[in-house]
Amino acid sequence: MIFFIILFIFIIQYRINSYVQDDVKSALVDFYYSTNGPTWLYGTTDVHWEVANFSTDPCADKWVGITCDVSGSSCSKTTTCKITTLKLTTFNLSGEFPHSFSTLTALKTLTLSTNRMISIPLEFTNLQSLTSLDLSGNNIHQNLENALNILYKLNKISKIYLTENKLSGSIPKSIGTGFKAISLIKLRNNSIIGTIPTEIGQMTTINELHLSLNKINGEIPIEMGNMKGLTYLSLRVNELHGKIPSQLGQLTKLQQLSLYSNKLNGTIPTTLGNLYRLKLLIIRDNKLSGSIPREFGNLTQLSGLYVNKNQLDGTLSPNLCFMKNLTQLDLSNNHLEGELPNCIYDLTNLNQLFLRFNNFVGTISNSISRIQKLNILNINNNQFEGKFPNSFKTLKYIIKLNIRYNRFKGKIDFFDSRIMKNVTSVDLSNNFFSGEVPVELFKLPILKAVTISQNCFTGSLPQEICDVSYL
Repeated sequence: MIFFIILFIFIIQYRINSYVQDDVKSALVDFYYSTNGPTWLYGTTDVHWEVANFSTDPCADKWVGITCDVSGSSCSKTTTCKITTLKLTTFNLSGEFPHSFSTLTALKTLTLSTNRMISIPLEFTNLQSLTSLDLSGNNIHQNLENALNILYKLNKISKIYLTENKLSGSIPKSIGTGFKAISLIKLRNNSIIGTIPTEIGQMTTINELHLSLNKINGEIPIEMGNMKGLTYLSLRVNELHGKIPSQLGQLTKLQQLSLYSNKLNGTIPTTLGNLYRLKLLIIRDNKLSGSIPREFGNLTQLSGLYVNKNQLDGTLSPNLCFMKNLTQLDLSNNHLEGELPNCIYDLTNLNQLFLRFNNFVGTISNSISRIQKLNILNINNNQFEGKFPNSFKTLKYIIKLNIRYNRFKGKIDFFDSRIMKNVTSVDLSNNFFSGEVPVELFKLPILKAVTISQNCFTGSLPQEICDVSYL
């Protein structure tokens, strides 16, 4: 009997010592009800905090989404726990933060993405331990400057995720000096308008800046070249115009640069060839002119280069062949011309090559067999000629081939169904191929679409076309 009494006292002492402070628990209860807690869902499962049971504790009873510790250590039976993380992603939260939320002063990480919260409250200014805030995918209707003025007061804030909300207004000049230690800001897919202030160049601690999918206009400030810590810069899908500043070539830590779907014009600055850490460069769908800089050959870490849908001209420099890590190359929808440099077949890591809608001439070499990882080849609407290489049939990973509207001729002998088991789409139309339509083409095991019209074939279609189950 004495043993059970002692055990009972021990359990009670453990629970009492593990409790968070009353005002913190009260703030969580307020938050639960102000965000329609009874309607919380995770997937199709109802998820609730036991707020009605006074004896339950957020830390001791492990309320969902809450992480607790004390002075950087795990909670123990002899300490009072502090709530450091609140993470409720896709929980069907809706509404506003309660005034009492300011009590959660130990909170370091707040992640409530993909819910329906409607504002960033003034009470956030009391969360002086907060380093990461993720409210992306909510329903925040707020002026951007007003929201930032609140977040500026968080001295330790490092990462801010506010993508896919309804933030409005322009980027304020104060963004340059407003934050103390910011490393990442994501403002993608909001309703931000106006120009990018030159003061943004004062954000020397930032590593990632995402401003894409807004309605930002004007020119890219040359002062952005001072943001030397940037590793990721995305300004895609806005209304920016003018030239790409040569000063962006000073951002030598940059690994991804995305400027596509704007109204940028002029030539591509050769200084972008200084970005030797760059892995992804997307400047497609603008009004850029001139040639592709030979200095791009310095981008030996680049895996993806997209300059399609511009007004680029000239021939391809052999220097581009130094980009040995390229897996995706898209030069389509420009005015590029001349023959392909022979060294292009040394880009053996390529899996997607798009050259369509240009003025390229010459032949496709049998050396294409070196690019064994190739799965998409799209070179339609050019002036390539001669016999298409027989060695193409050794490319076992090829999925799509489009060579229509060229001047290829001769027999089709570049398919092998024993090797090419992944081909789904073939377009050979509008060329000068001759002879009989090959049986081997229709033996490709998962072929879904084939176009061979407007050629010089003789004879009838092979009976095997009736056996293609996916076509």
